Amino acid sequence: MKQIKFGLLLAALCFFFLESCQKEYSIDNGNTPVSPSGNDSFYLDRITEVYYIPGDSTIQDFLYDNQKRIKSISKKSYQNNTLIDTSVITLFYNGNDSLPFKLTDYLAVVGVFTWFDSTINFLFYDAQGRMILDSSIHSSQGTGSPYHKDKDIYSVKYVANNIYGYNTSTNLSNPNPPSIQVDTTWLDANKNILKRHFYDSQPLALFRTEDNTSFDNKLSPYFYMKQIPYFYVTSPYYTGMNNLLITHTEKLYIPAIYDVKYVHTYNAYNMPILSIGIDIPTQAVEEKIYYKYRSL
Repeated sequence: MKQIKFGLLLAALCFFFLESCQKEYSIDNGNTPVSPSGNDSFYLDRITEVYYIPGDSTIQDFLYDNQKRIKSISKKSYQNNTLIDTSVITLFYNGNDSLPFKLTDYLAVVGVFTWFDSTINFLFYDAQGRMILDSSIHSSQGTGSPYHKDKDIYSVKYVANNIYGYNTSTNLSNPNPPSIQVDTTWLDANKNILKRHFYDSQPLALFRTEDNTSFDNKLSPYFYMKQIPYFYVTSPYYTGMNNLLITHTEKLYIPAIYDVKYVHTYNAYNMPILSIGIDIPTQAVEEKIYYKYRSL
């Protein structure tokens, strides 16, 4: 859970609703672009990620309720074109609230070793609609994983263009002192992520740093999502309101450096429909991400 909460808090700060957009256009349905009109609006319908290893990919599909709030996200992951796991996130709202008060995440791993993950999150916000607390219970069991259960409490502070997250994770199956994770984020005027530092406990030390060095001037696909919870599952790719062009990542616990550039293809309305990640030192393609939109 710790690795995905960071994206949720960023979205809670950075995201807001568009008041007018355009109709559906995607590279896989052959529709002709149409002019923006009325109250039509774009929503992400599917994201397909194709990795550098042949046959490895993930597909995410999104469903919405009659208020255009996202109600579920289904994800399938493949290795060598073989399904390895599925997951479904379901969102719950109070009345006409636009922000969910609860999320459930159920993941099933298939294959020789199988197991089942279950997570329930309760979310709390400040008066500005920014997430300030995420309390979750996670359990896992199966032939490939011994049963365990843990509780995470993740709190967030906002100071100017900085976001500070503090997470404690307690193993309820085998109680020990909780592990701690702290993250710090720096944003620019467009709410793009300039830098991220991640610290871990025992002892508390910097274990990963990320620097995003440049962005284009077009809105990212996640901006068109209009639903904060979406970033709960896409946080590795969420960088702000614009599209990331260059990123530098250092993993300090297992020394490694990654420098990647992104090349984007846009439709007639400057909406990204394809993002290609290229390793800078080798110029090898790391991944291709396809975005499909629809109107509601």
